[in-house]
Amino acid sequence: MNVEKTIEFLLEHQARSEVRMDRVDKRLDGITKLMRMGAKAMVATDKRVNALAVAQKRTDEKINVLIDAQQRTDKKFDRFMEAFLKKGTNGRHN
Repeated sequence: MNVEKTIEFLLEHQARSEVRMDRVDKRLDGITKLMRMGAKAMVATDKRVNALAVAQKRTDEKINVLIDAQQRTDKKFDRFMEAFLKKGTNGRHN
């Protein structure tokens, strides 16, 4: 067994491994940055979704008020039409 060739082989192998590990480290750094950016985007999106939910709730409440008002108006109109279409005797009894 040639000890020098074995040592040279091991050193070359270690050097190649270190180059690969450097690439892996760079990729991991990139992935970490992407994950941080994604987390920030999710927080911002969550805040916007919450703001939209609050705004939608206010809109729903306003719509419910308008629906109630419309229903009251419809009832008043129906009573008006009943009175208008009713044959009046104008105080005369026949």
